[in-house]
Amino acid sequence: YHHGSTDDREGRTRHALSEMGISVLNSAVTTLLAAVVLFGCGFYFFIQFGAFIFIVIALSILMSITFLVPLLLVAGPQGGQGFMPKCCCRRGKQYE
Repeated sequence: YHHGSTDDREGRTRHALSEMGISVLNSAVTTLLAAVVLFGCGFYFFIQFGAFIFIVIALSILMSITFLVPLLLVAGPQGGQGFMPKCCCRRGKQYE
C-alpha cells in the first residue's frame, strides 16, 4: 500500500491488491488444502489441529478481503500522510 505510485486511496489499494493479493490468496488456498488433508487422519489430535488451521486461515483471508480492503478505501492514508522519516530512515536513507 505504501509503495503505490498514486497518492489516492483507491489507487494505492488497487496497487496493493494487484501486487500482493494473488500471493496471499494462493497461500491461503494451499494452507486450507493442507488442513483439509488433516481431516482424513485417524488421530483425533490431527483432526483438531487441521480444524484449527482451517478456521484460522479461513477467518484471516475473509477478514483481510472483506474488512481490511474496505477500511483502506475509506480511511487509508493519502499522499504523504503517515510517513515518518525519523523512524523509517537510517543515516538519511529511506528504506524501500
